[in-house]
Amino acid sequence: MKSILIKDTIREERIRIVHQALWGACGIDCEFCKALNMIKEQDETNQKFSDALQLVGDGYFAFGSDNQYLIALLMVMKEAVDDKYDYIDWWLYDATEDHRVWTEDDSKEWNLTDPAALYDFIKAECH
Repeated sequence: MKSILIKDTIREERIRIVHQALWGACGIDCEFCKALNMIKEQDETNQKFSDALQLVGDGYFAFGSDNQYLIALLMVMKEAVDDKYDYIDWWLYDATEDHRVWTEDDSKEWNLTDPAALYDFIKAECH
């Protein structure tokens, strides 16, 4: 672990260090991480339910696709972290399994598998 002297930091860095020590990497008591994991779990449950309906019906059933609570939650989360580029939606529904992103010239890569890494990426790289 890199040693950091207080005299060598600015106020914002000290605040970030304290938040990480108290609440983890995302600095918001990991509520962001918990919410993303809960959304993924509910999506998996909805998919299982839809698959079960397929066994007894003639059409395609998509349970929970117009869930207004989920839509509202995602709007609030996006606003809370200032997700200008819709990385939260990408992470939940469109990302490849490894959740990796790169700069246009491939000079830098981020592994966003963990919700805390996604939070840090949005806060640090997307402003």
